[in-house]
Amino acid sequence: MTIKNTIFANESPEMILAFEKAQKTFKYFWRELYWEYRRIVPAFDLAYVKCAFTQEHIDSPDSPQVEYMWVEQIDFYGTTISGQLMNQPIYINNVQAGENIKQPFEAIVD
Repeated sequence: MTIKNTIFANESPEMILAFEKAQKTFKYFWRELYWEYRRIVPAFDLAYVKCAFTQEHIDSPDSPQVEYMWVEQIDFYGTTISGQLMNQPIYINNVQAGENIKQPFEAIVD
């Protein structure tokens, strides 16, 4: 199961549209952030991306747990996004706040 199928599995049609819009407009966000990293005097106070994180569910391996958390210090490599996790997870335990993470582009939800 792809991450896109996993994060969309139990969501409403409205949320799925919002996730897709976040992915479609990410290129504009990344363009601005790319230039921000080259400024002598930074202009942005904050720039975050929300990603879906998954972990296999013990009771049902076919339906992994999904938790949505914010990522800062963002970098983008064409197919993956990396950064530092801002939130302490509640439902999953395979990542921790402050950890450097790497997620596929399809994990972007906001």
